[in-house]
Amino acid sequence: MNPKNFRTFKAESEVRIIGRMLAHHLFKEGINRVMFIDRSARPGYIALKKAWKKKFPGVPTPEIYFTNPEGYNTQNRSENEVVEEFDSTYRRLASDKESSIMLFDGCVHSGNSMRPIQRVLERAGYSDVRLGLAQPKDYGDNKDLEIDFQALSRPSWNTCYPFRRDNMIERNRTSVLSSRNNNQGDRLASIELRREISSLF
Repeated sequence: MNPKNFRTFKAESEVRIIGRMLAHHLFKEGINRVMFIDRSARPGYIALKKAWKKKFPGVPTPEIYFTNPEGYNTQNRSENEVVEEFDSTYRRLASDKESSIMLFDGCVHSGNSMRPIQRVLERAGYSDVRLGLAQPKDYGDNKDLEIDFQALSRPSWNTCYPFRRDNMIERNRTSVLSSRNNNQGDRLASIELRREISSLF
């Protein structure tokens, strides 16, 4: 495959490392649910699934979910309304709020993407919410965020986008789920991105 998204050994290597490290950590900690934060972290699910299949053949892959960080804003609705939407949207998660779940993102700077999601889950009664990153968190207004896992020991070569930009979906400010991107060119590019990540394993 002629790469369009990962054109250097370092870029390819980081995707493999993140996938393998995440799979190892989830397995070791017994975490069987992981939620990827749109849009930068979303393609990471492919790296996780591919790495998991190689490292732990025959062991079920953790449950995978996606969420839209902009949908957790409380400018147009209350936090209680967001909590209610979360539980109704993710019914399988809501049926077992005591099991651990990891929120996974590409990076953290201010914490404005991850913090509201963490707060909603805790308010909804999820008792074991873990925070995971592809790379070390940046210094900023995020001291209250205790990161449980980071895959890379240093910042990613691709900055906040170790899996590159995914345009399969679009963020919105009205739902915890992202919206479908109907632009055909964007969707084809995202399909190509997924194929390329898959080929790295």
